[in-house]
Amino acid sequence: GNSILGTPQSITDMKRDEMEAYFRRRYVAPNITLVATGKFDFDQLVRLAEEQCGDWSAGERSRDCLVETDGSG
Repeated sequence: GNSILGTPQSITDMKRDEMEAYFRRRYVAPNITLVATGKFDFDQLVRLAEEQCGDWSAGERSRDCLVETDGSG
């Protein structure tokens, strides 16, 4: 429900280098969550995640506004 990139005008005005900087700042391993449900092979999931995502930047998490919850248990 939240606007991720902004208004049509802000996107039109954005320069390539600004978008690349945004991407490099936001799309880092600490900002990504891998979720799996149902019947699956956990070891295979971990192996595939490491193969596909193992070289992602380990930059800092950039979303300070997130709040952890206890969940449903």
